[in-house]
Amino acid sequence: GGPGNTVLAGHAGLRGAVFRDLGALGPGNDIFLDAAGLRYHYRVRETMNVWPNQIEVLDPTATPTLTLMTCTNWDTQRLVVVADLVDSKPSPRP
Repeated sequence: GGPGNTVLAGHAGLRGAVFRDLGALGPGNDIFLDAAGLRYHYRVRETMNVWPNQIEVLDPTATPTLTLMTCTNWDTQRLVVVADLVDSKPSPRP
């Protein structure tokens, strides 16, 4: 991947809860994302709660960054996990 901020948003609730365990991630944890035949390895830099109007977390970045976002605190805030790209390799075959 090149420079830039890949932002993924998902639900943490009961239905379609792709980010149900997002709050368990902390600095140093690994995230793997498979896309277009590659497996991207990211490492969590920070986690934070932001208000919905704090959209600077969506801004482009100078280095390859993954930003994961879901609702928290009864949908009043957004839980944001920011991770830096470690490397990318071909995805393992199933």
